[in-house]
Amino acid sequence: MLSLLLYLISSKFLSLDVGSAYTKGYVFEDSESPEISLNLLGRRLTPTYIGFRADKQFNLSGEIPISPKEGRLLTAAIGDKAYQYLKHRPWMATGHLFNFIDMLPEKQEQIAARFHVNTSAARLPIHNLISMYFQLIARELLPDQSVTGISVSVPTHFTVIQREIIRNSIKQAGIYCDVICDEATSVATTYTVSRTKSFYNNSKDVLFVDIGASSTKAYVYNFRMKSDAASPEITRKSYAYDENFGGDDVTHNFANYLIEHYNMGNLTTQEYHKLYDVAEKIKIKLSLSQRAEEAFDLRPGVEYNITFLRQDFIKFLKPLRDSVLNVIRLACRHFYPQEVEILGGSSRIPYIADSIREALHIVNHSLNSDEAIAYGTGTVAQQILERSLLRPFIYQNNFSSHSIILNTEDDHFPLVEYGHPLNSNLKFAGIASFIPMQYTYGFPDGIEHRSLFYAISNRKNFQFTTIEFSNEPFDIYSVTGCMSEDDESTCEEIGFSILAKYIQNTTIHGSVMGRYENERRILIARKEIETLASRSLREIKFNMTMKLFSTDFERKDIETIAKDSMTFLNDNQEEYDPEIFEEQLENLKNKTNIVYNRIRENSTISQVMTKLYKLVQVAENYAFLEVPINKSFVGQKNIERIQEKVNETKKKYNEFAEIINKSPMNKDRPVKALDINQIADELIKELDRIRNMKEYKKKEEEKKNSKKGFFTDLFGKIRDKISTDTDFVPEVDIIEDDAL
Repeated sequence: MLSLLLYLISSKFLSLDVGSAYTKGYVFEDSESPEISLNLLGRRLTPTYIGFRADKQFNLSGEIPISPKEGRLLTAAIGDKAYQYLKHRPWMATGHLFNFIDMLPEKQEQIAARFHVNTSAARLPIHNLISMYFQLIARELLPDQSVTGISVSVPTHFTVIQREIIRNSIKQAGIYCDVICDEATSVATTYTVSRTKSFYNNSKDVLFVDIGASSTKAYVYNFRMKSDAASPEITRKSYAYDENFGGDDVTHNFANYLIEHYNMGNLTTQEYHKLYDVAEKIKIKLSLSQRAEEAFDLRPGVEYNITFLRQDFIKFLKPLRDSVLNVIRLACRHFYPQEVEILGGSSRIPYIADSIREALHIVNHSLNSDEAIAYGTGTVAQQILERSLLRPFIYQNNFSSHSIILNTEDDHFPLVEYGHPLNSNLKFAGIASFIPMQYTYGFPDGIEHRSLFYAISNRKNFQFTTIEFSNEPFDIYSVTGCMSEDDESTCEEIGFSILAKYIQNTTIHGSVMGRYENERRILIARKEIETLASRSLREIKFNMTMKLFSTDFERKDIETIAKDSMTFLNDNQEEYDPEIFEEQLENLKNKTNIVYNRIRENSTISQVMTKLYKLVQVAENYAFLEVPINKSFVGQKNIERIQEKVNETKKKYNEFAEIINKSPMNKDRPVKALDINQIADELIKELDRIRNMKEYKKKEEEKKNSKKGFFTDLFGKIRDKISTDTDFVPEVDIIEDDAL
């Protein structure tokens, strides 16, 4: 219960688009618009790679699965650093992680050969690598905060089992999985948010073309909004994909051409990835200009200077163009869209965009090609979890991306057919102990699990059972059993669960990530120690505020521990125990906080004393000047009471000012900012009490079009004066903090 409460009150969530080549993420809060997140290098795109650095004791040539003891010898990394590991020690890293999910071993080998990556890294299997990747990407995108929720977009054709593997991977990483959302739904949601005005009071079909690193997809959605006050209706009408070709394949084909054309011979893994990077640079340059030139050293003493023209590069783009036009043809078989949006990194290639424009005679570019999926995923999660300020969206699916049959003990029949809407409610006579669903069409090639088994918790003899299905993805949503006794029917929900666990919890994850967490804690502690120690030494020497608000003894203590802390960092370069660094940081803070907290408190006292003075001044003027006008509103007794409260507050203010002026600045003040705020709140509370009186409200209703009364205008003027009057400074001897 406590963990659920902490989750519900937490504010930071991640929405991720974990693409084949790059991961994009948005950070979003309850009822707030998602904001793009940056990795530690300040970039929006993080390569979907994971790699490891190993201690000398690690057995690099081992073939058996890694042990927990060996796991503690590994330090994990993702993104660009992991890609560097892949180039120099290929067996210690891999990439394109999502392509391997729930694939047969032989299919995994094909994928690894296609993208020149591995089916494992440091002898760790793919499912362990995926859970570690989620934990690492969460730390990368929100390094200083705890991530309690992640929402992930997946290809629409992913099966329930593939989604379950992702959900369990996130759970194993110690993070709650909010929502797993179809990429197509995420994109359609982003379009709805950004282009709602374009389909007010009408209906529009929009084609989306997603040109990814390893696949191409196309899907048509209908958008409709009956009125300004109605909820947008988002309906999927088609979906098609080709997983055999994508933008990365263009680069690999071009790299293979360079090997053959320049007689480079057999390249090592490191040499190939160096050549791949060159090929990718040329591809990007040819997207921007007609000519590209790259000079590089493939091997020591072997230099190449490659010049390529855009017109000569087209032959490498034709397979990608054919794949894109084919999925467009399949998606638009029964529809002609009014708009076309193209997404993905390869959508920027002029030849591809021109080919789509030539085929459809229209291409729009209103969506961000890299961030539309991640943004939409966060928005969908807010909708599902009811944390959005947007009006609810209505999602409908008139096109299933799979064909699925359901087997019972007595019979089997189709649940949904590819390209058709689903039957959301089905009734069965009797009930089985488990219900298997089997994919017969639309699943990815080389999938390992085509059947999904649900265990049914049935302890009663029901005459029939109703199974309700969700449509994104197609899955069992609820099971209800009914029975008749004495001409009365009773129904109740029946529990169900997936029968198989597709990712088993292992100690490997904890042993590897424990090492990573320790290094992360050390990195954070070292950075804080270095920042605080250097800042303290600098301010002791140059900052007058530090000198005014501290004693000679306190400054000497801070200077000593700051210098000791800098020496500590130099002497412990090879230390791997985070508690030693955190203890040193705590000792440093205990000394510096004495002075810095005093500076903050004095700065706050200065601000609240200013606000209290303004409040008293304005309230005093209005209370005495407008009494004849407002006495009939609230009565003489209440007027006298407010005058008494104003005088009492004014007296308190003068007492506070006298105490502050008499107390030395390098000692803690006897008066606290909280005490001053409390006095101000009491005055405002008294003003609120009178303002909310029934007689006053009734009189104010009668005088709507006449001069504003005392308390109607009082609070606006007081608060406006407090927030805008910057010229007034109370006669209190307080020095503002110029160090913070």
